[in-house]
Amino acid sequence: MKPGWKWFELTSFLCLITIDGLLLVLTTILFSEKMSKGVIISSIALISMTGVTYGFIRLKQRGAFESKKIQKIMITGLGLFSIFILALFIPTQKSTGSNSFGSTQIKAKQDRYDARQQPGSELYADMSMALPSDQLTLSIYDICVGKVSHKINRDGKPDQTRIKVTNEKILTEHIKDQAKALGARMVGITQLDPTFVFTNDHNGNPIRLTHPNAIIVGKDIRYKLAAPSAPLPWEELYSSIPEELAAALSGRMIKTSEKIPAKELENLKETMRFFSEGGKTAVELARFIRGMGYSARAHYSRWSEVQIVPLAIKAGLGELARNGMIINDKMGPRGSFAVVTTDLPLVFDKPVKLGIKEFCNICKKCAEYCPTKAIPFGKPQLVRGVLKWPIDGEKCGNYLVSNPKCMACIGSCPYNKPDNILHNAANFMISRRSCLTNWLMVKIDNLLGYGEMAAPDPKFLKTVNQG
Repeated sequence: MKPGWKWFELTSFLCLITIDGLLLVLTTILFSEKMSKGVIISSIALISMTGVTYGFIRLKQRGAFESKKIQKIMITGLGLFSIFILALFIPTQKSTGSNSFGSTQIKAKQDRYDARQQPGSELYADMSMALPSDQLTLSIYDICVGKVSHKINRDGKPDQTRIKVTNEKILTEHIKDQAKALGARMVGITQLDPTFVFTNDHNGNPIRLTHPNAIIVGKDIRYKLAAPSAPLPWEELYSSIPEELAAALSGRMIKTSEKIPAKELENLKETMRFFSEGGKTAVELARFIRGMGYSARAHYSRWSEVQIVPLAIKAGLGELARNGMIINDKMGPRGSFAVVTTDLPLVFDKPVKLGIKEFCNICKKCAEYCPTKAIPFGKPQLVRGVLKWPIDGEKCGNYLVSNPKCMACIGSCPYNKPDNILHNAANFMISRRSCLTNWLMVKIDNLLGYGEMAAPDPKFLKTVNQG
């Protein structure tokens, strides 16, 4: 045996050690996330690769790599491996480009439209008009956001003493810090395009919003709550005891004919509380800005006078996905957004390119797991001047009336992951827009068992479809 390591031997050994390390990190993270299927698969892969590495060392010690034929095979293998690694990072999918809607491509001029034309808005409008204002309802909006829904909180007169702005950049950072202190995880600022202002609100009143700027605040739900079964396993809650459940969620003490499981109730409370936090943050931030002497109004849920999704994309908080939601590289599809429009002079953020649309073209998991098939499988289409996947809002809205905790499209999404180094690395690779990377990421996501908890219950779906 000749002493020392040749360059190709050392390079091969370092590649094996790197793969072993990555598998160890993967197994550890999967174990912490309680992904049993993934832990088993990654553990087997780790043990196998450790054996290969050990075998490589033993073969080196025996001088097995001194053969010219073996050396050529090893060098060829390293070359092919290098090509494979490069293919993971070289963009092979055409970018949609950047424009006024972020990286969501606009093909034609968009017209303003009535807030009542939003898919599913008539369901909540009818509900609110049919019930007294103080009557409990199972609507997520009424239970959670109702506490901040008074107009006096959303809007108001600014303080008579206006603070003079000398440095817009410093002021912008101060406003973002204030928003995060009020509960926002992500904050973006953009110019308020009049195109994204509704002509009429949900009650049919004309909207006269003149604010030039928009502050978008985002908050994400806990990872595990964004990955339940769909429809909800205990769906009887929504059909048999709506008033009892609503009372329990709001803290009102009443006698119930059925006992609500404590764990289920706590998860529901946290889920519904999540929907209210964005509105609460926007209301408090608008109040803070008015205290500086500038006009400001909070927009959230059905009390919004603006289209929140395009503004969030324009402010760099994510990209539009196949499921019709914004995907953020830190929050995934779990974000809830609200807007504060204002005349406070601020510095604007830029749209981001995360490769979401290119990844969604290959993935299709949300469309597969959607219980009502409201999400299309095909390519993006031109809808009101915007290139996107058209969601069947009527199907989705009708289903959410009886199953408001359905999160199949969120739970199945490969971006629905905890914020850690491994998943952030995967997001970075996806942002390179490589066909090979995107295909591989979907396969690995399925192999490790992610998104499986979002699979619909066939028996319940049969009941829903028959009804």
